[in-house]
Amino acid sequence: MAHWRRDAASAVATEIAHTGGGRHPHGQPHTDPQHPTWHELGPLRVADDGLAVDLRGQQPPAMLDLRLAGPDGPRGGAAVPAGGQLRRGVLRLDDPGPLPAECDRAWARLADTTDPRPAVLEGLDHAPLADRLAAGKPDRAHGDPRRACFLPGVRLIQGGPGTGKTTLLARAAVDLADAGHRVLLLSRTDRTLTVATDPARASVQQQLVDISAAERRIADLRVQLADFDPEAFAAAARRIDENHRIGSLETTLVEAQHVHDAAAAELAAARQELRRARTVWEHAEDGRRGLAEHRALSAQLADLDAQLARLHLTVDRRRYRGRARDRASLYRMERERDTLRGRVEEAAATAITAERASALDTTLSDAHHWLDEAARAESEAYTHVEALHAKIAALRANTPTDADVRLYADCVERGLPELQAEHDELARVAGEHAARRGQLQERLWWLGERARPHDLPHERIVRTDRLPVGETFDVVLVDDAGSRPLSETLAAVALARHTAVIAGDTGSPQPWIGPGLRDDPAVRRWCGATAFTHCGIRTEADAVDHAGCYVLTADAAASAWTARPAPTERTG
Repeated sequence: MAHWRRDAASAVATEIAHTGGGRHPHGQPHTDPQHPTWHELGPLRVADDGLAVDLRGQQPPAMLDLRLAGPDGPRGGAAVPAGGQLRRGVLRLDDPGPLPAECDRAWARLADTTDPRPAVLEGLDHAPLADRLAAGKPDRAHGDPRRACFLPGVRLIQGGPGTGKTTLLARAAVDLADAGHRVLLLSRTDRTLTVATDPARASVQQQLVDISAAERRIADLRVQLADFDPEAFAAAARRIDENHRIGSLETTLVEAQHVHDAAAAELAAARQELRRARTVWEHAEDGRRGLAEHRALSAQLADLDAQLARLHLTVDRRRYRGRARDRASLYRMERERDTLRGRVEEAAATAITAERASALDTTLSDAHHWLDEAARAESEAYTHVEALHAKIAALRANTPTDADVRLYADCVERGLPELQAEHDELARVAGEHAARRGQLQERLWWLGERARPHDLPHERIVRTDRLPVGETFDVVLVDDAGSRPLSETLAAVALARHTAVIAGDTGSPQPWIGPGLRDDPAVRRWCGATAFTHCGIRTEADAVDHAGCYVLTADAAASAWTARPAPTERTG
């Protein structure tokens, strides 16, 4: 039966060549396995239980990494790593944390999408289970369908939707792994990608959310302010405000005029007081002169008395030559003293007191100071009055128009001045935000790289929808075989050492082949048929009659299994 491998490999090669190169059987483009590229999965949608991506009608390969990003892809802006579960064609995302608004679609790095069937089929050596299936002779099915997963050989299980095929295979895989077997579970129904939470990444995402919100707000404000002219509004507001100020300025003018009148009266009083003080001061001129003369004569008299005292001591002490001359001088000085005393008395009669002279000087100085202060106050009050007159005249010459009033009222009603102030503040920090955004996006990228899930190659259960190349397993369990090409199922069974179970629904859509290949019998046989049709099973009745096929029903599924925790498995 070894020739079937050559025929199947040739048919697969023909199909691949017709579809344009190394493609996955579900039509995904080829990628370099060493440098996987990003593929856009679709826009994010809000579901009842969170975010989701509708992939119905698609069969993407296994996702190595999942990011939520904008239309330019994960390297063209913020890229938030996310986990999720693909089930029944819908990718339901785990909570990604703070999500920038521009991250509105899902992007994935997909596993190598080169069709693995040629590599597996061409590398087959000893594959007795695949040989039996290729001959259309699976092993006999007897007893409980669950036993098929634990018996050596290759067997089929047919069951419609809801009959428990997937549950049977998943739980059997756990039991087999617990028993020490290495299991391949080939299934499309439920794929999970997990990303660990990271407070540092959540903080970066929140900062990007805030920056994105500010950028969106600026864009919204620009739309709202499209017809707003800040300068025209400011000019109209200024004219309206100044017009409202005329009344208050007129009141201020009246008060200022009262202040000026009071200052003018104060100035007149100060001038009158200065005239009176100067008159009194001038009338006391003779008294001040007498006071000065009295002070000078009194000083001379004091000096003369001192000389006389010294001369008396000299003349009265002893006789000496020249005494007669000194005595004559003494008599002469005594006569001068008497004359000086008379003059002092005459001066004292006309002089005013020192206290009176000081009081007159102080009064005159105070009058001058009062006049200076009053003149300055009157000048300031007059200047203020004139300035108010000029301001009121200018305001009356710049009265607001009806258009000014309408413009001002419309802008205020729409809140445009406040929106403009908000826009200006956001624009002020926009440059800083732009620089910060680049730094945060790069940091988020590397935090996402650190969060990427990494498969462990030696787990006992390998759950995937893609054939592993270069690996073998104790047990191979194939789900959804009712729609898988026979060549893919054979390649999977060839990886099993002692047990293979093929489960599917004969009512599922058959594998699709292009119109140009439908006349090729080899392609129809190996790529357009399934394991069930290859064994002559096209209906449930055929399955019941076939010796190598178990049949599951919904009633049997409800009674056959009890709930148990789902296993932790490697996703491919």
